[in-house]
Amino acid sequence: RCSYIEIYNENTFDLLSNDSNEILPIVEDVHRKEFFVKGVNEILVNSKKEILEILKKGEINRHYALTNLN
Repeated sequence: RCSYIEIYNENTFDLLSNDSNEILPIVEDVHRKEFFVKGVNEILVNSKKEILEILKKGEINRHYALTNLN
């Protein structure tokens, strides 16, 4: 399975979603004692090539901003 998220300005975004501007919550599963991003897409993959194609799609949806460090 492959997912691609971004944390930008303290908000979490699903870069594989059709609405990549939707802010997703990070929640805790108290029974399993772990955190996860609620609503993130997980795509079933069978090869490295498929993963690279998915990551290319996600790169298009990333947020970019100039800073003094750039």
